[in-house]
Amino acid sequence: MLTIYGIPNCDTVKKCLDWFTKHKIEYVFHNYKKEGITATLLKDWMSQQDFTLIVNTKSATYKKLSPADQAKCAKAASAITVLQENTSLIKRPIVTKKGKIIAIGFDPETYASLF
Repeated sequence: MLTIYGIPNCDTVKKCLDWFTKHKIEYVFHNYKKEGITATLLKDWMSQQDFTLIVNTKSATYKKLSPADQAKCAKAASAITVLQENTSLIKRPIVTKKGKIIAIGFDPETYASLF
């Protein structure tokens, strides 16, 4: 089973969910805003992918952070706490299968080749 992590009101996440629904691919949706995110899961993801692919430094949320919190986002270990407190900083969607990251972000062509 696939798990899609994101925020339901995010346009990119909406496109992703619509794509999976259209292609009749089952998934479980994990809403960061309601369900949060554990440090353990973030550490696991960062062991699979460069953490800079997970931290969205181009987001409005990042730009609103204090300089100290922005500096924390420059290193994986210190970014985890900031990401837990500001889940909108996590790039989305993140699609996993059996705990392994399959895709970050939404690209229909990439999805077509993966799924």
